[in-house]
Amino acid sequence: MIKYLSRQIRSFARNFFKVKKVSVIIPFHGEENELACSIDTLLRQTSKDFEVIIVADHSKLSESIKKKFGQKSIPVKIIRNKRHVGTFQSRKRGAAHAKGKYLWFLDHDDAASEQFIEIMTSAAETAPAEVVECPFLMIPEAGEPWVHKRFSGAISWQEKDILKSYLRGGSNNSLANKIINRQLWNAAMASIAVTTDESIIFAEDMLCIVYIYIKAKSYRSIEGVFYHYMYRSSSTTNSTAPTRIAQSAYSLESVLEKIKMPLLLHADQNDLRIFVDREVNGALKHLEQKASVVSDIKIDEFISSLRRRYVSEI
Repeated sequence: MIKYLSRQIRSFARNFFKVKKVSVIIPFHGEENELACSIDTLLRQTSKDFEVIIVADHSKLSESIKKKFGQKSIPVKIIRNKRHVGTFQSRKRGAAHAKGKYLWFLDHDDAASEQFIEIMTSAAETAPAEVVECPFLMIPEAGEPWVHKRFSGAISWQEKDILKSYLRGGSNNSLANKIINRQLWNAAMASIAVTTDESIIFAEDMLCIVYIYIKAKSYRSIEGVFYHYMYRSSSTTNSTAPTRIAQSAYSLESVLEKIKMPLLLHADQNDLRIFVDREVNGALKHLEQKASVVSDIKIDEFISSLRRRYVSEI
């Protein structure tokens, strides 16, 4: 019996402390109960070859959450931001502590199929690919869910075709429905001029995706719908509070400034126009729609100036 227990303990220790294939990073700002959906998703994964890094972005989070993962031998780390820095900085801080070959940036209030990690990593290893993407299910607060995707079937891109296809609309402008090679992520983030004090709360996925696809050598999409995006009207992106709209507009300006030169250097003019019409114009329309609710002249004028600078002049 003693020998058996000793073997079990050694087996548990090897599994718990070995370097995991995937680092799941969850930026979190809100109430602890909002994590229930993402935690349940991770506990149900068919593959346990992952670690969890929760970045509490100036939000209270009890240590008891570690017990839930510990019961399934899943290592978890909690990083606590002393002040609210936003999703972009929280993701970067989480990734800096990651050890896995791949990163998955799971939104704290979203869900995914129990096979997400197993299938996505299998696709990444088989292709092989630095980025693997799947379609995602959009789940509104009211109404029927619908599948959001910008590609048809399993597609592989290499080198310059990755950025070109993205600019033309062939990849979703989101991090959460992808796994990304950690070395690729580090190379992309090292190219972005962002201070640790700069808070980017809007269009941060656009910023990351552009730099990742400029650096990426291999990409793979798969057909199955394995990620579930929960739409929340109260989220930062959808908030109609004047201060949030203003912060979002300033964030968008920062993002557009940071991607402007790299895109002018690496993108064809026609592809860039398609991208601006779809993503940049779409982001501005979203802000304009929110701003129309509060009727703030200064916000309206600033958003209009962004349109002139980044849409009309290209």
